[in-house]
Amino acid sequence: RVSNARAPPHTRGEKAASLEIGNEIMGGVTRDENGHFLIQELRKLGLDTVEVVMIRDDQNKIAETVRRLSDSHKYVFVTGGIGPTHDDVTLPAVAQAFGCGLQTRTEILELLNQHLPNEEINEYHVKMASIPQGSQLI
Repeated sequence: RVSNARAPPHTRGEKAASLEIGNEIMGGVTRDENGHFLIQELRKLGLDTVEVVMIRDDQNKIAETVRRLSDSHKYVFVTGGIGPTHDDVTLPAVAQAFGCGLQTRTEILELLNQHLPNEEINEYHVKMASIPQGSQLI
């Protein structure tokens, strides 16, 4: 959740949207497993997923879609595009959508270190730990 997101309109209910990002998914190379899992888990929590969007790794398109979805849904879940490679532009796109920068969070680096104990923290880990300013980890 980004704290400088627009104030929710009075008509917003407990609605969720899922944005699934990836050239591999859109090219038919990789099957989206996250979206199906997410919708099932959200239903268990009483959240109604009313929109699912799939798009390529395009920073401007991601930013535009995040902004649009956040204007009409209380919750927006994003999967894909958050790895360390050059085409993973989701986090900068979310920051762009809300007009903020990225900040490296030490608690994310610590989590990565716990899950990857045999690896030294490197530039790729730092990239994955750099999230939009004002975000709340859940």
